[in-house]
Order: sequence, then structure tokens, then C-alpha cells
Amino acid sequence: MNAKNIKNIIKQGEGIEVEFKAASFLLSDNIFETVVALLNRHGGHILLGVRNDGTIEGVIKDSVEQIKNSFVTGCNDLNRLSPTYYLSVEEFCIERKIVL
Repeated sequence: MNAKNIKNIIKQGEGIEVEFKAASFLLSDNIFETVVALLNRHGGHILLGVRNDGTIEGVIKDSVEQIKNSFVTGCNDLNRLSPTYYLSVEEFCIERKIVL
């Protein structure tokens, strides 16, 4: 996956396999519900730092590592996901903004 692919995904908008979350400085409360929904289908992409209308808001640089750690930790927490599931977080620079 590269920045061009991410731009194309954003251009196509949200759908069955794509969800946008603003998450500029922390994860949204329902992020793991979204993870479960995508895993129960065919997988997909959650783009953090993008509003529902496709506007790239970006993740605040100082919050990137905390958000990545919170996401990975949450995916390995049996109280949030059962069974746990390993998901990686990739970082992209789009329009000078960070999208995870």
C-alpha cells in the first residue's frame, strides 16, 4: 500500500470495506466495533485522520505513536476483540498530513 492507493481509497469514499475516522489525537470510542464489523466480512481499511466526508484532517504528529499503540493493544485485548487479531498500522503522508 502506498500514498497513491490511500488517495484513491479516500476518493472512492466509505463503503463495506472502507471506514474513515477523524481520530486527530485519539481513537474514537467505536473503533473496535468497526474492526469487528470489517473482520466479520472480508476485511478492509480503516483510515484514521480522515473525516466521514473524505476530508483529510490528519493525525496530530505528537499523537501518532500513542494512537498506534492503543490500536494494537486494543486488538490484542480479549475484552474488545475475541479472538484477538493482529492488525498492523501503516503511516502515510497525504497532503502534508498524517493518515494511519
